[in-house]
Amino acid sequence: MKKMWKKALALIIAVVMIMSVGVVMSNAKTQKPDPVIIVPGIGMSRTTLYDENNVPIPGFDVWTVFNLYSDELMDNIWSVIPPALLSLVLQRDVGLTSALQKYGPSLFKYAQHDETGHSVENIQALQFNYPISEYAKDDKDYFYRMLPIRDYIQDYGEENIYQFNFPAFSNTYEQAENLHNYIQLVKQQTGAKQVTLLPVSLGGTVTNAYFDLYRDKRDVSKVINVVAAYDGSDMVADMMTKNYADDADRLLYNEIIPQLIDENYSYLINVALRLFPRQFLRNLIDNILDTVIAEFIVNTPSLWALVPHERYPELADKLLSDPSKAEIRKLTDRYYNVQKNLPDIVEELTGKYGIEIFNIAGCGLKFGTGWDGDYQYFQFFKSGATSNSDGIIQISSTAMGTDSVPVGEKYPADGAAGKKVYCTNPAHNHIYDSLNASTCYLPERTWYFIGQHHEIAYNDVAVRLACKIMLGEIDNVHSDPAFPQFNGSRYIKNIYRDYLPRVANIDRDALTEDQLKVLDAAVAEAELLLESTVADDAECKRVTELLYNALVYCGVYEKPADPAAFDQFIDKLLKGLSDVTDKVVGRRGFTDVILFRKY
Repeated sequence: MKKMWKKALALIIAVVMIMSVGVVMSNAKTQKPDPVIIVPGIGMSRTTLYDENNVPIPGFDVWTVFNLYSDELMDNIWSVIPPALLSLVLQRDVGLTSALQKYGPSLFKYAQHDETGHSVENIQALQFNYPISEYAKDDKDYFYRMLPIRDYIQDYGEENIYQFNFPAFSNTYEQAENLHNYIQLVKQQTGAKQVTLLPVSLGGTVTNAYFDLYRDKRDVSKVINVVAAYDGSDMVADMMTKNYADDADRLLYNEIIPQLIDENYSYLINVALRLFPRQFLRNLIDNILDTVIAEFIVNTPSLWALVPHERYPELADKLLSDPSKAEIRKLTDRYYNVQKNLPDIVEELTGKYGIEIFNIAGCGLKFGTGWDGDYQYFQFFKSGATSNSDGIIQISSTAMGTDSVPVGEKYPADGAAGKKVYCTNPAHNHIYDSLNASTCYLPERTWYFIGQHHEIAYNDVAVRLACKIMLGEIDNVHSDPAFPQFNGSRYIKNIYRDYLPRVANIDRDALTEDQLKVLDAAVAEAELLLESTVADDAECKRVTELLYNALVYCGVYEKPADPAAFDQFIDKLLKGLSDVTDKVVGRRGFTDVILFRKY
């Protein structure tokens, strides 16, 4: 009898356990993931002017970064031309700086802040108080252009992804309050107890301020930082201190203009700059930058949030010591203390509050390098030559304390001497090339893409990694060998957004057998590339060109004709003129040579 009872009891326990496991598995299958809120970077939020009722003004411009208001300057352009001509003739500043200082500040009308740190105009971001599944088509297309994650979130669901928008130039703590309110809205809509935050670039500053204000609310379960600026950018501090590069003259007179203007007349500008004395140009640049700092930067909290904490005290004492700046100083001091104490805050967030934090960062580039057409002027500043960055933000900021040496150097074996190391496991090799991830506050949850510029959205490997972290498929740098801690860079925008969609719309019946063969071979290589998680910039460029040439061969694109012989001659002639002028005159004005002025 006793044995029978034991068997019966064992059977009951077994049935209960099986049922319990079934319930758990069923719940696991049906449990909704925490909704994701993207906290975007500069250029991702659309911004406009609102009326007194906080309604967007119909027909007014919508912009993502700057809306320079040029009307006042253009209305008074004839007041600027005479002093410019007189300054040229007399080879000294004859009212030109004064004219620019008078009308220049109006350019920042829609970016200016008052001495309390609030926008002078009622500038707000277009806010979407619903998930991307409910976006209108144009809005959804814009979202996926900014963040191409469409192919990687099917298992997560568009209904679980939101984006909190904010103006690039704003009050950081005000936006942190807005983010808190947005989180409450998302929780109410989804029924979730917590959310996942995905800060991108400038979004890191708002997230910093949010946790300063609200970390005890326990509303966040996970943070996935993508090139997030947690400790500012040395480039912003250099700009505010006018800390120019040692070779700024070489860049000004011979290199930057052709990089920014891809036209042969850019070489003429190199020559034309020498019509003014060197010191006049330097003073003019200083005065323009002083105006930008005084009229735009100083009162804008979001720009102060981009000053690295080590450089803040000196800058704040210089620019915010006047009693009229007391309110701004109060805000910026508070944010500085967050940056300065970030290691302890991260430890508190991950320990006391159980928040999982991950970092994805680009590095291996000097400031102002890595892509064509933008940001090259960052090379003008001192940190441009010594940084290890993604071209805009240094790696110590986007990868939380990561120590590095300048691009091109190898991190020395004793490089971390005297620095706090957050991973002491000898089996974990966190040193790679010019980096030491052991000094990162989260060495086991930080990934690095070497040679990757700040606009990381079209490195599909980085995007897929972020999505896998969202889904809980990757927990740390050891989780999946396909996503190692150190990877390379690539830019698949042309393949992903342009070329493969065009392939899908080709009328294959209209192609010859040879065209089909060439096209299919190129498509196969493109698909193989996209399946790979090895980010190799050279291979990506090769496959991009291969697919483009195949589409040209099939008549989808027409390859631009080579420049006419005359245009090539003019280009070589003007470049030669610029090079000869640089060799003969040097980095100074023509009159400097005549008057034997040396600098």
